[in-house]
Amino acid sequence: MSNKLILRLTVLLACFTLSANSFKAEAQSPAPSAGQAAGIFAILIGSAAGAGVGIYLLVRPAHNVTGCVSAEVNGLQLTDENGKDHYVLGGETAMLKAGDRVRLSGKPGKDANKQKTFLVKKVTKIYGACNPDTRLP
Repeated sequence: MSNKLILRLTVLLACFTLSANSFKAEAQSPAPSAGQAAGIFAILIGSAAGAGVGIYLLVRPAHNVTGCVSAEVNGLQLTDENGKDHYVLGGETAMLKAGDRVRLSGKPGKDANKQKTFLVKKVTKIYGACNPDTRLP
């Protein structure tokens, strides 16, 4: 089983367990007290919020960027297709070469100098040579 599937099943089981273990009705008291009602609502709201956060974390899209790779002093750099963002590349860059237009999947960030970085987890696609206009930062 993949890690994502195991994580999804774990979150689903945790949400089910939390919602199933709410207060049980007792035959002796006709209605819950104000404190019990507040507790029930707090558990329901907390379960819903937890489920919402869990679902968001499971289905959020991966960070992808498409652009042109160039060789710079501090290593490979990617200029996105709009020419607005420039990323210093790290991670799985062995397949990349300067002058290629690529789509990368990974994690954006910033280094100590506040320069944008992109930690490459996967080279999604190599489109071929860049247009000369997109190579210049």
